[in-house]
Amino acid sequence: ACKRCLEINKKVAPHLVPYLNYRGGSAYPHDSDLGGRNIGEWLKYVSDSVGPVDVCYDDYSPAINERSKGSFMRTISRWVEGSKTAGCDCWGCFLSSAHHVYHKQTEIDVLWQINAAATLGLRGVLWFRFYDKIGVYNYKDSPIDEFGNKTELYYGLMRAQRRFSHHFGELMMKLDIKKTYQVNSDRGVFPEFRPGDHDLIRSISANDETIISFFEDDKGDEYVILFHTVTEYYGAVKVECDADRCSLYYVRDNGKSLTPVGIEAEDAEEMIILPASIEVLKIVKK
Repeated sequence: ACKRCLEINKKVAPHLVPYLNYRGGSAYPHDSDLGGRNIGEWLKYVSDSVGPVDVCYDDYSPAINERSKGSFMRTISRWVEGSKTAGCDCWGCFLSSAHHVYHKQTEIDVLWQINAAATLGLRGVLWFRFYDKIGVYNYKDSPIDEFGNKTELYYGLMRAQRRFSHHFGELMMKLDIKKTYQVNSDRGVFPEFRPGDHDLIRSISANDETIISFFEDDKGDEYVILFHTVTEYYGAVKVECDADRCSLYYVRDNGKSLTPVGIEAEDAEEMIILPASIEVLKIVKK
């Protein structure tokens, strides 16, 4: 049915990109789902049949509790990997309304979701949902309430998105994710980063859970994103590189501003990362 829907959309409007939103749980198919395929095989089957498609799925689990964030990250990684198999871009539809088992979202909550999405390789995010409605009583706390007023979340979401777009948005559209690791985490979602995992980065340590992803652009330049996942307090992350072979630079303004990372004792630099925030570093070979 999904494939047939895309075929109809492409026939009716071949100049447009059809939008079809999957369930996040489709990344964990039962035998009866997706014709016995995994998500990567399914997306390749669809794209081979109907042509290139962008992929989107929804996942609201971070709005349940802290433990559910692990499944959120695991689901993103499955969708991103499946999309790479099919040669398509993957977007996530995340939550900005309170309903059912999902609590009210705050600026730090949406910031966490945006930065998790970027770190784990999604191309962008959409939000469910933007407007509350008078006749839907059990949904509330959206960016715009049922009376047309902009809520506190409206401005928080605006700030989070604009800050990200100003510094990283254009750059991220040019990068392809290569590998994701974790440090100081017991979620078991990604492998622990260890010496030897990267040719130029010797070690990464942190005072709390940090997710690390390596990216590459079409010129072969490498970037690393450090995502401090804790929302209550800052993170202290220490990166040790091979200073004889590379330099690290803080990335701002979509790569227009590159500031050298100072090398301290034993070729290591400790950086402070705000709650739910990221640092994007460019690895420049010597």
